[in-house]
Amino acid sequence: MYFDVVYNILMCVYALPPYGLFYCEAILCTVGLSKPIVIFAFMYALIVMLLANVGGFVLYSKDVSRFDELIKTPELSWLAARGGTLFLFAEPEEKSEFVNEMILFGATFSMFMPPAVFLTLHAMRVLKQTSLLPGSGR
Repeated sequence: MYFDVVYNILMCVYALPPYGLFYCEAILCTVGLSKPIVIFAFMYALIVMLLANVGGFVLYSKDVSRFDELIKTPELSWLAARGGTLFLFAEPEEKSEFVNEMILFGATFSMFMPPAVFLTLHAMRVLKQTSLLPGSGR
């Protein structure tokens, strides 16, 4: 819902490659705000969504209660012996709080990826069509 309000109602921004150009036609872009303020609002909204994931990882990334016991098992002892850090968020077949962060991450990922994929594919299509036009240099 946050994403919808920010990026569909407050600022509907389109990247227009190959130019270094963004086009915005939503509320924040049509009320006469200066460009730096609109860009600040756009970046602020992105950062809030990314910080939600950082907060989620910090909040839910806790070792299981039996961590010391589990790293002594044959399956994990060889990793502990290598000297690295083990992040053990859940025991096999046991639910942990880390699933909450994975849900938050999945939701954020599902909001960011479709526009990124669409813009990439659209840019590739436009570039292909541009290269096929007469007088396009080819």
